[in-house]
Amino acid sequence: MGISLYDNIRKRRKELGLTQSHLAERMHYADKSMIAKIEKGIVDLPQSRIKAFAKALHTTPAALMGWTIAEDSTSADGNLVKIPLCTGYENEQPVLSDTAFELSVNISAEHGADFVLPMQDSDKNSQLIYVRVQKEFEDGRFYLFYYNNNFLLRRPYRYANGSLILLRSANAKEEDIEVTAASREQLHIVGKVIGIKSSMQ
Repeated sequence: MGISLYDNIRKRRKELGLTQSHLAERMHYADKSMIAKIEKGIVDLPQSRIKAFAKALHTTPAALMGWTIAEDSTSADGNLVKIPLCTGYENEQPVLSDTAFELSVNISAEHGADFVLPMQDSDKNSQLIYVRVQKEFEDGRFYLFYYNNNFLLRRPYRYANGSLILLRSANAKEEDIEVTAASREQLHIVGKVIGIKSSMQ
């Protein structure tokens, strides 16, 4: 088993802002000691556990293995991979389709998307939002947020004192949203937007 698997598990866990204890809970281990051993490459993982780790970390087994497109292509020409659809948001995590390989869409592998979310813009045009799960944001970049029980596609800007976050839309028809310290708990960073495509009905 390549060392990249264990490195990628650790890297992905940190990207999601999870501690070893949190990941141990998701994997139904008694404590974090097993996760520590796995991340050090001490424990060899069977394929079934790699799939379980991929699900817990909201990614794919191929991404954890560090495979290239040629090694993990799900299309005939080797240029496309399949990623799961996002069907909702629960427990501060995106809910991905259980049948990811059947309910999926194609995107160039270079994008590195963890899931795709179908959305409508303010003009009711359908679009597909490709997202990489991430729990921190950079000012001015597009991110997918979950706020007041709705997905929002916005550019965040953090004020200097940190007490206010402005969520700015790319569409002039949509008003900016100010998130105060009091309402900050309702704002969840789902991930970084790495692609937007029009969806043909």
